[in-house]
Amino acid sequence: MLDSLGLLTQSGDHTISSLISANSRRVEAQRQQDILAKGRIKDVRALSDTLEEHFGPTVWGKTLNYRLNADALWGTIEALRLTQPKDLFQVLSPALLQATVKRTIPAFSKYLKATDQLRPKMVVESCDLFLVALLKGSHATIAGLPKTNRGPAKRHLFFATAFVEFEASQET
Repeated sequence: MLDSLGLLTQSGDHTISSLISANSRRVEAQRQQDILAKGRIKDVRALSDTLEEHFGPTVWGKTLNYRLNADALWGTIEALRLTQPKDLFQVLSPALLQATVKRTIPAFSKYLKATDQLRPKMVVESCDLFLVALLKGSHATIAGLPKTNRGPAKRHLFFATAFVEFEASQET
């Protein structure tokens, strides 16, 4: 009798665990669907919120501050016309982010240091991670954006121009 009660308890535990797991998957799928259905990203704050909702607090082991350096990323996303979440997340794929964290950022950081281009400083635990990921395929487009000639050079234009030089140095 106790054995059958123990088996019933285990069976019940398994059923409850399965239901909780299925509910978690459903909630996550709905959350992802809501992000993609939101429509156009309208400003820097919406961009930060959308990125944080999509990727969560950590990306490839890096705890990110989605508000830090978001302005430069926003300028890049607008210029590349990636203001639809669906389009943005097609480009910012997990594979691209992994390659950015493991290969591109270390090599690019080393290049910036070797060429004494230390300001502005790249902060990997910020939106600079996504900016560098976008530079991999679009550095020439971003570097060609018009400059305002007011104040310091915009962050994304600086990194794009440096990335053009970095890519050229990698080819030789």
